[in-house]
Amino acid sequence: MSYFHIPLQILQCVISILGDGLICTKILDPVCGSNGVTYDNECLLCSEMHETKRDIWITKQGRC
Repeated sequence: MSYFHIPLQILQCVISILGDGLICTKILDPVCGSNGVTYDNECLLCSEMHETKRDIWITKQGRC
């Protein structure tokens, strides 16, 4: 039996997008994306990734 390791960030993003759409809260919990952009929270990073069709990873918690 084989298992695939899917980062939790991506799994949550995929689940959100497959639902009725991605609705992000305004909770401020900044993350730094691999593109050098600070997002107010992980959901907004996920939304950007979905809209641009690019992989953007969280490089660290907090501002870039």
